[in-house]
Amino acid sequence: MVQQNGTKWLEEWGRDWTHKMPISIADNDVFAIDATSSIKKPDLMKPAFNRDAIISTVSGVGTVLFNSAFNDDKQHLIVAGIEARNIITLEHKLKGDFVENRLSIIDFSNIKRPEKYFINLDDMANSDKNSTSGLAMPSAVYSHENTIYFTTLGGNKISHVAYKLRDSLIDSSLTIEKTKHYFLGKEAYSPEPKGGPIGLLASSKRDKVYVQNLFDHSVTEFAFNIDDSSFTETASAQLFNPETPDIASGRQYLYDATLTSSKGNVACATCHIFGEDDKLQWDLSRISKPIEINLLPFVEHPDKDIPDLRTTARPITYKANPNTLSEGDNIVLGGTDVKIVHIGTQKGFADKLASGEIDPKQSSIAYLMKSELDKRLFKYNIRNNKPTWVLIDTPFFHPLKGPMRTLPLKGIQQSGAMHFIGDLQGMKGPGNTKCPEGKTLEERAFKEFNTPCDGSNGAFHNLLDSTALPDTAMSQLTAYSLALDYPPNPIRALDNSTNENGRKHFFRRIAVDVGNLEYVIKREPLIFACIDCHHIDRQKGLYGTSAKSYSAPALTLQDAKIPHLRFLYDRIGYFLDDYRNASYYRNIRKPESYYDELITALGFNHGATFDSTMFFTSRIWVLDGTDKERERPETLKMYEELFDFIMSFESDYYPMFAQQITYNADELMEPETRDNLLAFVDNAYKPENTNTPQCHIYYTNDEHSNSMLFAPEAQVSEFRKDKLLSKLSAIGSQQAVTLTCL
Repeated sequence: MVQQNGTKWLEEWGRDWTHKMPISIADNDVFAIDATSSIKKPDLMKPAFNRDAIISTVSGVGTVLFNSAFNDDKQHLIVAGIEARNIITLEHKLKGDFVENRLSIIDFSNIKRPEKYFINLDDMANSDKNSTSGLAMPSAVYSHENTIYFTTLGGNKISHVAYKLRDSLIDSSLTIEKTKHYFLGKEAYSPEPKGGPIGLLASSKRDKVYVQNLFDHSVTEFAFNIDDSSFTETASAQLFNPETPDIASGRQYLYDATLTSSKGNVACATCHIFGEDDKLQWDLSRISKPIEINLLPFVEHPDKDIPDLRTTARPITYKANPNTLSEGDNIVLGGTDVKIVHIGTQKGFADKLASGEIDPKQSSIAYLMKSELDKRLFKYNIRNNKPTWVLIDTPFFHPLKGPMRTLPLKGIQQSGAMHFIGDLQGMKGPGNTKCPEGKTLEERAFKEFNTPCDGSNGAFHNLLDSTALPDTAMSQLTAYSLALDYPPNPIRALDNSTNENGRKHFFRRIAVDVGNLEYVIKREPLIFACIDCHHIDRQKGLYGTSAKSYSAPALTLQDAKIPHLRFLYDRIGYFLDDYRNASYYRNIRKPESYYDELITALGFNHGATFDSTMFFTSRIWVLDGTDKERERPETLKMYEELFDFIMSFESDYYPMFAQQITYNADELMEPETRDNLLAFVDNAYKPENTNTPQCHIYYTNDEHSNSMLFAPEAQVSEFRKDKLLSKLSAIGSQQAVTLTCL
């Protein structure tokens, strides 16, 4: 793990890795822009913007910025956000303290040289003995003169701060003169949530403050006493909420740090921002946890004579002294006895495999002493003569899993085990006998964040530094989290069409068995198709995953779960641009120069090292010949078509879902309006790639609210254009009409 610090890339202990990182990330958090500057009109092929319009930029404001407010009196911009400490590795070192919650004050009195100051909300909460613990996730902010009103979603509070800046060449400092907090929540677990402030508005006289609450879907009015800076609740209005009780109750446990962490400064949503992700990697390795046996099924090839994607043998790092052990002894891994079948040379091990003395499909372990390299073991990623343990047909999860990017909580209800590698399995087995109750594997696996199947402490203890949630609270959080869905893919065409050639490539056998390093190097035989691992089945809720595991020792020492392919469009931005010139993917040479600073350096795979899906398809899984063949125009076109298909991958909702169009009868005289309306209906009821409607159209006008345009049984596809236009004209004859596809 390295972090950009000025022009250098440093790891946690300060070691410089700049020579390995010839990229630079634009850490521009806040821009001052000349709104009167001219802007060149861009087009789709050549985006344009006027750099001269940027007066100044401010970096280092925070990792995640939630909201901001400008103080006209002081020319101060107040920004609410968090600063991640993901440069620190190992879970126990991050326990309860993996972000800093803070307000940033940016002084724009000198607009070309703005100064920034920080208010550490964690220090403020800890120093205030009268405050319920924690000021996590500052969410909304308002500022006037020398005061700041702000809300903390995770702290469940509305707060007031009076501050003073001293800015001079001799001394630039920030002084907090007064603080006051009002707690909106409950100090105990409750099925009836309260508070969750996410919006803030102050009256012109600043004697009234209005707060929008996420947990109980309400708006609260407070009277603010300027003399003692106190808040008094004066009124509250409950908003309509169609959610089921479990979902409405479960949301609070994702956000409310006062209920889920010891100091009230971190919560699940601190990383899973609004149920999504923080665009970061974290190394949450656990040095005290033993190896766990992988109980998940592995991807099977459609042809039964081709082995599944489960590696038969692989080198591992294991702390055991071979001098104190003998062949035939058992060692315990993940609660399972594993027999030692060989202690000796590489040649001896390869001979035993060849003769059948060692069954590669029988769980066992071997130790290879320093000896002459045997190329027969190359396919198992044994490529040097160094001593190593070799684990045979024993899929496992290692607690030192290394950096993993944060995954969204969306779309997990039918995706199998949790985490990128699937180590929260939700399955009983050797060493896993204490699984929480749940009707589905996903429900049990999600509850392992609280109480793992192996009886160890879960994330609420190890990461949030708290105790496990009560069973009822965890069940409510599980119900809420499993109900989170991905939105429609914004890249997919509204008629649900996609790149058909790319789709054909997705179903064509153009990939090798990545579990065999020999095949990866030779790039043959091409026996796998993308679809063999990345299933597409809307009825089963599979959008790119089979919910099974695969082994790829050529790429990683760990087994991993097949990831889904939704949301990949959100990972664009990390470009190295030279991978097709590399002779071997492990020796990629990054370019010495690049077009501009990168916006993000976070890639597609679990370790976020694949810079784009073109790398994902052309270099690793889709291996079609030599590097020169890869440069052929027809090959490049194949990659582009496959890239287009993957980027526009199916999601939980069809692309027409929640689309709207508004018109009135007079506008129906315009050809463009008529065409748009007919296309709207066609896209909804006659989409590509499915025999069912994407959604049903409802209309709203002054007389009707959300009335269905067509009866569910109506054969809309058989309607003539004139009949459709007549119906659309009738409902919009006197007033504007809004059509919504739901």
